[in-house]
Amino acid sequence: MHVAIPWNTIIRKLSLSPTPTHALHLFVQMLRSTPSRPDTFTYASAFKACGRARAHFSARTIHALTVKTNTLSNAFVANTALHTYASCGDIASARKLFSLFFSPDVVAWNAMLSGYVQNDLLDDALKLFDRMWSAGVAPTAVTVISVLSACGGAKDFSLGRQVHGFVKKSVMQLERELFVGTCLIDMYAKCGCLEFSLKVFDEMRIKDVGVWNALIGGHVHNGCFSDVLRIFQDLEMSGLIPDELTIVCVLSACANLGELEMGKKIHLYIKERFLDVNAKIGTALIDMYSKCGCIAKSKEVFDMMHEKDATAWTSMIGGLAIHGQTEDALQLFSLMQRAGRLKESLEFIYSMDVQANAVVWRALLSACRVNLDVELAEVAVRNLLELGTHHCGDYVLLANIYASKGMWDDAWRIRKLMEGWIQKNPGFSLIELHN
Repeated sequence: MHVAIPWNTIIRKLSLSPTPTHALHLFVQMLRSTPSRPDTFTYASAFKACGRARAHFSARTIHALTVKTNTLSNAFVANTALHTYASCGDIASARKLFSLFFSPDVVAWNAMLSGYVQNDLLDDALKLFDRMWSAGVAPTAVTVISVLSACGGAKDFSLGRQVHGFVKKSVMQLERELFVGTCLIDMYAKCGCLEFSLKVFDEMRIKDVGVWNALIGGHVHNGCFSDVLRIFQDLEMSGLIPDELTIVCVLSACANLGELEMGKKIHLYIKERFLDVNAKIGTALIDMYSKCGCIAKSKEVFDMMHEKDATAWTSMIGGLAIHGQTEDALQLFSLMQRAGRLKESLEFIYSMDVQANAVVWRALLSACRVNLDVELAEVAVRNLLELGTHHCGDYVLLANIYASKGMWDDAWRIRKLMEGWIQKNPGFSLIELHN
């Protein structure tokens, strides 16, 4: 067999790069055009690329190859495959693969644990940890981080305390394990026990900005906004530089406290430190200014943002509506649909505090006609039916969308329903629309 080392080096580097799919392309090229055959390291890197690219189908294909070549018997390959399935959200396959392990090592346990946590299956994660502990497998820092995340999400204070006790007794000193300390702070905060979070924070001799963020975020989570501003001042005095997450948390505190002057100072800090205002920081600024009564400043921030996601649009439209600028809110909502942001428009409609009226749903339907979005058009018409509005133009638009997409049977069905509606005027039923 020819040596696969040169291929392995390049495939591994690509699997860890911002474009992991390139590793998969090279892996396929290796299979097709060389006498060299993949070894355990090649397959592990290919699985790694699948996990990072969320390439589920490719992962299953590579899995089949490892079974055929008996490479899956290698623990390194099997553990990487397990982690890949979890990263792709295929917990069923991950669980099935894990059950085939005769004696899983700590890496396999950790991969399964983190998979459960990543997919928000917190009870399963805690049950698995109990099995791991009963099997006599010594937890590592990776284990502790996953379990603490599960404890925080499930608000399991009791188990979290037990894990903390294990950390204290083990060699995992907090000053050497920043991630463990950060997770402890986060776990206690999510369990509503900020005094324990502060105790862990004070015990840590080394603190990076991530540790400070966990403490600040924990106070935001518990609604202790005044303390957030105090902790932020302590962070500045420490000499560390706040990052994006810090800024977003502090702006949230300013918004909830109505601290306009502090919010302005943070905005000035952003201008000095950040070259561009991204969607997260921009949205936080929009929300802060809106809640502090400065909707004009919110609009100014929104207009200057180069990157706008659904949350930014929703925050700006919602702010305008709260301040009584209904026409401006509807105009911006329409602008979002010309911009082709139909899914964001739907998310905004569902997030509204009041039920959307026919005007809103017809605006979405009209935008669907421009973008030929069948799925969202059907959603709009269904909601118009639920509101009890029977306007021929709505169904003409839906029929035209079907026709433009070549869905002639559906277009014909809607037109036949329209004929019956015009003759009898009983209104369309949801059942008729679906059938």
